[in-house]
Amino acid sequence: MQTTIDLILERDGEIMRLLSPGVGAFTCAVPRGGLLGGGQAAGVLIICGRPIHLCVPPGVAGRVKGGRPEKIHAPVGYGSLLYELVGIESGDDANLEMEARAASDGLYLLAPQTGRFYQRPGPDEEAFLKAGDEVREGTSLGLIEVMKTFALVSYHPGEGLPAQTRFKAFIAGDGAEVSFGEPLIEFEDQKTP
Repeated sequence: MQTTIDLILERDGEIMRLLSPGVGAFTCAVPRGGLLGGGQAAGVLIICGRPIHLCVPPGVAGRVKGGRPEKIHAPVGYGSLLYELVGIESGDDANLEMEARAASDGLYLLAPQTGRFYQRPGPDEEAFLKAGDEVREGTSLGLIEVMKTFALVSYHPGEGLPAQTRFKAFIAGDGAEVSFGEPLIEFEDQKTP
């Protein structure tokens, strides 16, 4: 079961700041210019190897002002600034909040186990996926090495993942150490109009 917690909201005039609700490594940040609205996923905070999915508090809607952290797993403390939002409307502006929800930051495949993640089947071979590749049940996505044993990571719909989608980007670097539940891959969030 996925653990979700709301970000801490701090208001300063028309600017709203969304702060970390705990100490850990922040990842899967919404990019600059992205829209965020109440109830929307806004990244993952990894606390002691356990992923906590972050959510925008109700009544908040706006555009992300700053860029993503430099590190894929940015260390943060309780109350650290994660997002500064501009062009905020209160919960009265349902249209902006709905637009922000529609602009969700995508879908993520989480690491099925702790180990070293590889984007390619061999050092001299191309990555399993490139941007825009179609992904469906059983598609090979990468490898995780645990104690010199390699396990194939493949796509399986469910737990928020659709029957088919398209590959967007690798979140975990090639050869990166990953923990169970950490985001590995981002997929395009193909919403129906």
